Amino acid sequence: FLTRRESMSVDFLGNPPPLMRKYMVPTFRMLATLMLTARIDTAHAETVACSYELEIENHFSEERFFEYGLCTTTNGTQYVLAETRQAHSYVSGERLVLQFSQVELGVREAMRSEVNGQPSYIVMQTLNRSLPVGLPPVSRRTRDGAALPDEKDVISIRLVYTDAEPFCDEECIWRGLWGATTLEGGTVKGSVAALMRESSYGMTTFPETRGRVVSVSMNKSIDTIVGCPTLSEAELADQKAIENLGIDPKSYVLREYVVPQNFGTCSWDGYANVGCSPPGWGLRTGRCYTFIRDTSPTTRLHQFAHNLGLLNAGTATKTYGDSTAVMGRTHAWKGFIAAARYQLGWLSDEATLIWTQDVRVTLRSLHLDPESDIGDVTAVKVPCPSCFLEGDKGGHIFISFRTPNGYDADLDYNHVNKVFVHLLRTYTYPYGSGTKMYAALSSGQYYTLVDSGHTISVCSISTMSATVAIAKSTEAAESLCAKSQLIRAGLRQSIPAGGVQVLRGNSISAVEV
Repeated sequence: FLTRRESMSVDFLGNPPPLMRKYMVPTFRMLATLMLTARIDTAHAETVACSYELEIENHFSEERFFEYGLCTTTNGTQYVLAETRQAHSYVSGERLVLQFSQVELGVREAMRSEVNGQPSYIVMQTLNRSLPVGLPPVSRRTRDGAALPDEKDVISIRLVYTDAEPFCDEECIWRGLWGATTLEGGTVKGSVAALMRESSYGMTTFPETRGRVVSVSMNKSIDTIVGCPTLSEAELADQKAIENLGIDPKSYVLREYVVPQNFGTCSWDGYANVGCSPPGWGLRTGRCYTFIRDTSPTTRLHQFAHNLGLLNAGTATKTYGDSTAVMGRTHAWKGFIAAARYQLGWLSDEATLIWTQDVRVTLRSLHLDPESDIGDVTAVKVPCPSCFLEGDKGGHIFISFRTPNGYDADLDYNHVNKVFVHLLRTYTYPYGSGTKMYAALSSGQYYTLVDSGHTISVCSISTMSATVAIAKSTEAAESLCAKSQLIRAGLRQSIPAGGVQVLRGNSISAVEV
């Protein structure tokens, strides 16, 4: 990214300078795709100056999410960019001058165009863009644990109407953010801030001393809300906080708006802007916001993680199917997975082995500090340009080991003391593209990636470490592991695609990973 503010002008059909190509969608491919699935009204193109944000709505119970760009003019007019690749080509917080054309999308994409009842648009030309000042690259932890300070102050605002208010009162919201509460019958007494601190190994923190929880009287009935006016209601709540409490919410890095369940026609559980404050970006006050209808602390954590730049964690069949990940759906406490920690810079390069050849390596528990003397590394990163998922090609496989310690103490029995295989999908910083869990392996099991042919074999597991072999063939992986450790009762176990566990020569029950 650029290290200073620059204004650049480029025609999508022209030849942009090399630095700009990094931020642009491959134009002809994008337009060709849209022309096959949508009708573009090129006769009524509009040229507008606007401020850009990437937005995401999480609908957990429906196993779906909507992601789109939102460009807002100074008079409040909003333009919705429903094409995902184009939405990812701009950076949250930048000022743009764009030429828009309205687009009629197919049935699948039309659902995205219903944001606040507005039509969808496609960008025909980017006439000018000004990236945020001092936009840095990822701030990655170093061997000695040093990194840019990443203390984020949070304000949680309860929107109270004359006839409706959030289920969670101020004490409930404080307890979930900074206190100690158990979830889903688990044993962990935790909070959003403490989990963030543990998973980031102390790099990213939400200090209680710099945060606060307030209630704002909106002075109107909930029935007066038309549609799902998230941003306009947030602006009104900010004004009320200034007038009645003497607090300016935009002086905080993270703003959390907790709304009643019957908040207009909104059906999402959580809503956030994406990548507004990744770790290491410093204090960019007033940039980030989340909205909460489901007041579970893990839903709130999920939305804050969107602010940091993460997207959702799924399985082969479910959008939020990875129950071991914060970015999955389940409400139980659990730490961030290794792929997410690496994307956010919490894992150092020294603690992450980049696979280049067949290797046997000992993984330390993901719970341990990356500079721990236990094991060789915290994670293995395997380039996988051939990995294919939901139309996107490429990414990296992350291999890690998790134990029932800290916030992982409440992992279900299928995921305790297991070696995990995840795909971190190809992404352009600061936005992630999400992850997919392929397998959770016990000692003596192996998993072969269909797309790349790599085999991950678990040679042995001890209390806080696991020894694994990663090779381009099953035979090579087996030869790297001691034969006595790979064979249990004369039977070799494998985990095929789809998460079904089988035993060579004998079938056993399917296991949902």
